[in-house]
Amino acid sequence: MVNNVVQDKVGHTEFGLYLALYAFGFLFLALSDMGINQYSTKTLAAQPPLLKKMFPSMFSLKVVLSMVYPFFMVGAGWLVGYEGRELYFLFILCLVHGILQINFFFRANFQAFQKFRFDAFASVLDRLLMLGIVCALLFTKIDLESYIWAYLASAGVTMIVLYIFMLRIFGFIRPRWDVAAMRQLLKMSFPFAVITVLYSINDKVDQVMLERLLGDAGKHETGLYGGAYRWVDTVMMYLWTVLPIFFAKFAFHVREKGELSKLLAFGQPIAALPMLFAGVFGIIYGDKLLFLFKNSSPEELATMAMCLKILFISVLVNGLFAIYSTLLTSTGHERFVSWMIGGSILVNVGLNAIFIPYYGAIAAAYTTLLSFSLLSVSYIWYIQFKLDVKIPYTILGKLLLVGSLFGFAFWGISMTSLPWWLVSGVSGLILLGLSYFAGLFSLKNRGA
Repeated sequence: MVNNVVQDKVGHTEFGLYLALYAFGFLFLALSDMGINQYSTKTLAAQPPLLKKMFPSMFSLKVVLSMVYPFFMVGAGWLVGYEGRELYFLFILCLVHGILQINFFFRANFQAFQKFRFDAFASVLDRLLMLGIVCALLFTKIDLESYIWAYLASAGVTMIVLYIFMLRIFGFIRPRWDVAAMRQLLKMSFPFAVITVLYSINDKVDQVMLERLLGDAGKHETGLYGGAYRWVDTVMMYLWTVLPIFFAKFAFHVREKGELSKLLAFGQPIAALPMLFAGVFGIIYGDKLLFLFKNSSPEELATMAMCLKILFISVLVNGLFAIYSTLLTSTGHERFVSWMIGGSILVNVGLNAIFIPYYGAIAAAYTTLLSFSLLSVSYIWYIQFKLDVKIPYTILGKLLLVGSLFGFAFWGISMTSLPWWLVSGVSGLILLGLSYFAGLFSLKNRGA
């Protein structure tokens, strides 16, 4: 919400520049990670004693990658036409990306050793710090530059705090520059690096293409799209908090097919139900989420509202099927996931290139929905025919039925004269009731 206030104050065009630069840096995020984070979680969850052997080389390599990455991105930005102030902002934002990747590395170790309370705290610390700094700036004077520096400060302080946590949990482990060990590490983590690259492109290519394809109007259109997409990122934080736990659990039980099936059945409603509520709310009342854009024209608000409603259908799809991707990447099937994401990117980029010049942000929203849907179908197909893990079709069917009934109930109540907040509250109770009677809260789901 605070970010929406900032965007409203600095303007869609100015904030659109920030979103485009952030997205451009995100496209090459794997260069500051090289798959080490996911590899660390997967390997240490299955073999905890390897920590003291692996951590010195992993940590040293992470720090070096994160330091080199911003300089590489400035060169890449210059090649695509950014200059001056744009390159300055790009450098700071990529420095933020690099620090965040170190923070995610610390969290990967928390997850691998099942320290989920530490991980949960780490997942919100930088955001809380950012919230406090930006609120303070709003009471004085805020512009795009101070906002970006606030982002850097919150990430840096979080890194220091998480490193102290690492020392308290695991003790001091001296970093070590071992070329042979790092070469082997990069070889083993490479499949995860590929997935990181592909996920980054699939997630942010829309905003980069909007800014690059639409000329002078690109930054403004990117700002409108980002104003809607930010709510998708906000809602997806739930999955980003929950799914890493299941990633670590899947990796821990990688050789126990029966336990994997139980975990998948158990996690399906946990991941899906909150996203069902958020998705339907966004589709019906998406315009209510734009209340902070007080300086936007009716046309700008209409564009953002339409994008938001389309993107919240993607939220529904992700809520139902993202856990299947987590299962695949944590159990040694990264190559298939990489191929599928690569195909999704081709579809996404191809359709964006055709339709963005004509329909702008609306086209980007539709292509995002299509690419997510194609990925979800591919995950289900692969698990069904290639893995000895049972897809919880009964639970999935119940979720689809409950979601449909809930959606119709929410829509029907919204047609009354009741205020939107009361409609949402009543509908939320209906979702809980339907889920209870469908048995989605039952621990027996672990055996479904």
